[in-house]
Amino acid sequence: MAFIEIKKYVLAQYSGASATGLIYLYDGQNKHIGNAYFIREENSLPMPKQDASGFVALYFYDNAFAFVVDLLRNEKPCYLAWYGSSGAIVTSAEAVGEGDLPA
Repeated sequence: MAFIEIKKYVLAQYSGASATGLIYLYDGQNKHIGNAYFIREENSLPMPKQDASGFVALYFYDNAFAFVVDLLRNEKPCYLAWYGSSGAIVTSAEAVGEGDLPA
C-alpha cells in the first residue's frame, strides 16, 4: 500500500469524448503522479492501473467529478493511494463531527 500526498491538481472538462473530465494530480515536487479520468456512464470503467514508474490512472463515472473536485478543494491533506490492484483518492483520519475549522 502506497500513499503520496497530492499537493496540486489541474482540472480539464471535455466535450464530445468518452472521457468527460480529467484531473491531473501532482506531488510536492511538482511531479505528475497520476490522473483521475471521468467516463460517461454508458461506457464501462477500465480497471485502475499503476505503471512501472508508479504513475497511477484512476477511473470514475462522470457523475463523481464534482465530488472529487470538492474533495481536493476542501480536504487537507489528500493522498493518491495504491492498494496493489486498486487505487483511490483519500483523506487522513478525521474526527466525527469535526466540521470546518475557523478561518
